[in-house]
Amino acid sequence: MYPICLTFANSDVTVGSVPKVGTNPMKGTAMSPIGTTLPVPTHSDLFPVYVVGLGETPRERKDKATPEGEVTYSSGCILRRVQKDGSLRTDKSASVHVINPAAIYELGVVYRAQGRVYVMPYESNGRMALSITVEGLVPAETSAGVSRSSAKSEAAA
Repeated sequence: MYPICLTFANSDVTVGSVPKVGTNPMKGTAMSPIGTTLPVPTHSDLFPVYVVGLGETPRERKDKATPEGEVTYSSGCILRRVQKDGSLRTDKSASVHVINPAAIYELGVVYRAQGRVYVMPYESNGRMALSITVEGLVPAETSAGVSRSSAKSEAAA
């Protein structure tokens, strides 16, 4: 079993830990007075999610709704993660789903989450994995316009 530890920006609490003395244990978390609820609901401003499109059309996920009962779609994208040394890498141990999908997520384009985010940790083949559901994915803007990743190097990682 792996410990669950998610830290939210602008929050005094890390989910799965004991709150600091003098803090509000309900501030910015999915904690109830008796425990943590899963999936952990948050927002893209607090839990940024960046993915790389693989040129796939989103597919409806059967019997996999949000806590509010909304239909979700497999995005066909791969999560981008920043390593400790600052380099970017794709993370195939996380699956990213979307509530309001685009018609297609273009190959090599970097997208960012917008709106609500639900994070659900689970075990897969003895390893911890994440199921991340986002309200929407929009192209990540850079000073040069829409960000295109090095799809070959990231998808191969």
